[in-house]
Amino acid sequence: MVEENNFTFTDMTRILLKNIRGILAATIIVMLLTAVGSLLMQKKYKASATLLINESKMGTDGVISNYFNPRFYYTFEGLVKNKDLVRRAIKKFNLDKKPYELSVEAVLENVHVALVRNTRLINLTVDFPDPILAAEIANFIAQEAVALNMDINNTDAARAREFMSAQVNAVAESMKANEINLREYKQQAKIKELETDVETLLYNKADLSLRRSDALIKKAELEAAGKTAGTVSSSGGAATSIQELDALIASLDKMISEVEKTLDEKQKLLAERELRIEALLALFDADQTSYAKINTRMGENSTRVSEKFQEIRIIDSAIPPHYPEWPRKKLMVIIAGVLAFLFSCAFALMKEQMRTQSLS
Repeated sequence: MVEENNFTFTDMTRILLKNIRGILAATIIVMLLTAVGSLLMQKKYKASATLLINESKMGTDGVISNYFNPRFYYTFEGLVKNKDLVRRAIKKFNLDKKPYELSVEAVLENVHVALVRNTRLINLTVDFPDPILAAEIANFIAQEAVALNMDINNTDAARAREFMSAQVNAVAESMKANEINLREYKQQAKIKELETDVETLLYNKADLSLRRSDALIKKAELEAAGKTAGTVSSSGGAATSIQELDALIASLDKMISEVEKTLDEKQKLLAERELRIEALLALFDADQTSYAKINTRMGENSTRVSEKFQEIRIIDSAIPPHYPEWPRKKLMVIIAGVLAFLFSCAFALMKEQMRTQSLS
C-alpha cells in the first residue's frame, strides 16, 4: 500500500524555490504574450458628453424630492439614441465607408445613455476606435438631440397656440357677426320711427277721445234743453243736431277703434323688435366677455404649456480621450502574470508530488 504524501509549508517553499526560474520564465512569457496580444487587439476609446434636463421646464410631474424622475430617462434615451440622428452621424463622418463600414445598428450598440443618480444629468457615451471621432460623434449626437427636442417642443407649442388661436378667432368671428347683426337689425327695425308712430297714434287717440267726450257733452246738453222746452220734433233743429252728434260719436268710435288696433299692432311690433335687439345685444356682450376671458386664458395657457415642455442642453462637451477604454494593457498583463504565476506554482507542486509518488 502506497502512503499518501502531504507537503508541509516548508516543503512547498523548497519546491517553489527549486523551480523558481521556470515559474518566473513562464510568468514572463505569458505576460509578454498578453502584452503583444493587447497590441494586436482593436482599441476602443470612450468619449462622453453630459446633458442637463432643465428643472424650470419640468413641471411638478418631473420632480421627485427635487430630483429628476427616473421614468423620464427612457424618454430621453429614446430621444438621444435615435436612428435618424445616428444615420445623420454616419453620413456626416462617413462611417459607412472604409475602414469602418458601420451600419446604424452597429453604431447604436456603441452609443450609451445613462442617468446620473439623484441628478437631472444624462451622460451620453460613444465607444469608437478613433478617439477624435468618438468625441465628435458624441458631440454631434448630443447637439442633434438638443435640436430635435427643441423642434418637438416648438412644434407642440405651435400646435397649442394654433388651437387656442382658433378658439379666439372663433369667438372673435362670432362677436363680429353678432355686432353686424345687431347693427343691421337696428337699421331694419326702425325703432325710432315706430316710437314716433306710437306717440302719434297715442296723440290721435287722445284727440279723438277728447272730441268724442265733447260730442257726448253737447248731446247731453241738447237732450236736456229739449226736455226743458217740452218739444221733441223729428224735423226740429235740436233733433237734427242730436242725430248729427250721434253720427259724429259713432264715427269717432270707429276711428278710435281703428287707432287702437293700429296702436296695438305697432306696440307689439315695437316690443318684439326691442326684445330682439336686447337678445342680440346680450349675445354681443357675452361674446365680448368670452373674448376677454379666452384671451386671458390663452396667455396663461401659453405659459403653462411652455413650462410643461422638457428641455435639455449640453453642459459638458465630449473631448478626445487620451487612453483607450479597451484593451487595458496594464490590467491585462497584471492579471495574466498573476494567473501564470499561480498556474506555474501549482504545476511545479503537482509535478513534484507525482515524482515523489512514483519514487515511493
